[in-house]
Amino acid sequence: MSANPLQSLKIRIQSQKDELDKIKDDLELKCKEVDDEKMKRSSIELELTALCRRLKLIEQEYNLAQSRLESAKEKLNSLVETAELSENHRKMYESQVSVSDDRSTSLDQLVKESKERANNAEIKMNEASRKLKMLLNELDRAEERATEAERAKVVTARFENVCNMAIESRYLAIVKPNNLMEFV
Repeated sequence: MSANPLQSLKIRIQSQKDELDKIKDDLELKCKEVDDEKMKRSSIELELTALCRRLKLIEQEYNLAQSRLESAKEKLNSLVETAELSENHRKMYESQVSVSDDRSTSLDQLVKESKERANNAEIKMNEASRKLKMLLNELDRAEERATEAERAKVVTARFENVCNMAIESRYLAIVKPNNLMEFV
């Protein structure tokens, strides 16, 4: 009879040892998972930092493009005014030519100069228009990059929240079994 309780006690002790070994193995596995999650989080934080730097660079490019666009607009307005002024001069000189034949030679010269100014102004205006189109295209690209960076920022924030929730749930999964062990 005394062997039976002793045998039962040995079986119970062995069962407790087996359960302890299993819990230790589970703990090691959970610790490894936590370490892996920490490494993933660190990697994500580095990625987020890189994305933030990239976003700042894109914002700087965008501001620079805006500045260039404003400068180009001012130059274009100036060229338009010059072209209008040149055109007005040309018309004025042409009307004076028709009034006076005596002054026709000098007026022809003035008309020629006005036409050259108008042509130069038109060339400058075309060049400014071309540059403006280039700047607008550059601005569009900068806005697209800024939009992409903003989307990346939102996705990263969501991913970080999911990671935090996963880490918290894993932590709770580890803490609860440990609390149960205290009662055993």
